[in-house]
Amino acid sequence: MTANLDQKWDVVAVAAHPDDLEITCGGTLAMLTSQGYKVAIIDLTTGEPTPRGSEEIRAKEAEQARLTLGVQARFQLGLPNRILMDSPENRFALATLLRKLKPDILLGTSGRTPAASPDHYQAQLLIEASRFSSQLTKWDEKFGNTPPHRITHLVYAPFPFDAEIRHFPGSFTIDISSTIEK
Repeated sequence: MTANLDQKWDVVAVAAHPDDLEITCGGTLAMLTSQGYKVAIIDLTTGEPTPRGSEEIRAKEAEQARLTLGVQARFQLGLPNRILMDSPENRFALATLLRKLKPDILLGTSGRTPAASPDHYQAQLLIEASRFSSQLTKWDEKFGNTPPHRITHLVYAPFPFDAEIRHFPGSFTIDISSTIEK
């Protein structure tokens, strides 16, 4: 979906793959949009190749999820799946998009999920570093000459795998009972 990059977003949620945010915080995203918040999603990779599906199917499912959750925009950064890394180039790419979207809140997935994908932890590192990079001055050429933007809040949505949650306990919960059926 194409969105106006000249507008300010309340919340931008970022994850390694399409479906990660739906799994970790889909109810929260639906609740925020139902309350009038402007919410965008950034998928760092297409999630392909995977054992089942295709890039086209995943893109279609991601768009359907966006519509179901009421999220106003979804962006695809196009970084490589299965070998996602927190690298300077990837930081510049994500921070450039964050500078354009100018969110107040950055919502990122968190946790080491070795049984699922090492991309998840690399995404967490990339999100943290890109949040910092989005506010840097005197380095505009690294960010497509977009103006710096300071993201006020970073919130994590941990993956719901028991081992990971035990190592990364939440400090608050969000009641999503009003949107759980979505």
